Amino acid sequence: MKNKFTMSFKGLVGLVIMLAFAYHANAQTPPVAVCQDITVYVGGSCTRTITAAEVDNGSFDPDGSETPVLTLDNYGPFGVGVYTVTLTATDSNGSSTCMSQVTVLDNINPTITCGADISQTADPSVCQAAVT
Repeated sequence: MKNKFTMSFKGLVGLVIMLAFAYHANAQTPPVAVCQDITVYVGGSCTRTITAAEVDNGSFDPDGSETPVLTLDNYGPFGVGVYTVTLTATDSNGSSTCMSQVTVLDNINPTITCGADISQTADPSVCQAAVT
């Protein structure tokens, strides 16, 4: 990160001297992981996988020199329920983590498929019949 400074001095006889210089701050600090809790919905298989981008809420490198690589400790697949995942932000100066709650819901209506109609006659003097 470059910072520029300009300084000016006024001498006794009205002479103004201006100095300008820049320096490069090389803090080499690790990135900062920033999480958000999310709610997602299952698909046709009644499970859901997630991505690090869905959990990320603006992770950043304070040095501004690199874009952190984001990974999760568990991508799923998740069934209906509440899960905790850990997001890790990594760059050449280290890593940091944060935790997020993933709520998985099912909003798919169930379907039932019925077979063909069946007729069964009961035996004489028996008030019932077994259907298989």
